[in-house]
Amino acid sequence: MIDKISRQLKSVAISGWKIKEENVESEEYFFVKDKVDLGRSKKVSKYEVTLYKDFEDKNEKYRGSSVFYISPGMEDAEISKAIEEAFFAAGFVKNSWYPLAPAFRENFVQRSMSYPN
Repeated sequence: MIDKISRQLKSVAISGWKIKEENVESEEYFFVKDKVDLGRSKKVSKYEVTLYKDFEDKNEKYRGSSVFYISPGMEDAEISKAIEEAFFAAGFVKNSWYPLAPAFRENFVQRSMSYPN
């Protein structure tokens, strides 16, 4: 999925991006009085994508950013639309230009795993 998102991001004039993959595993139990009626476990992956867009306005350089989420079940067209919308939104964020860390210039993937307590 990371490769799928990265390929789509490379097709747009983005200054850099960050992909955070989070895998969550949990168990749920449903009780009727004092007996377990139903138990289930789930494993969910989600992807938080931050993209950075450099632009100029009135001879001032800016770096805008936008965050959006991708779920593993999304089709290529849905991912492409989410990227386009985030890219458009990043143009409204007028942060003074700042350098990105070297890892963010091309891409950066952060992975984390959560377990129930």
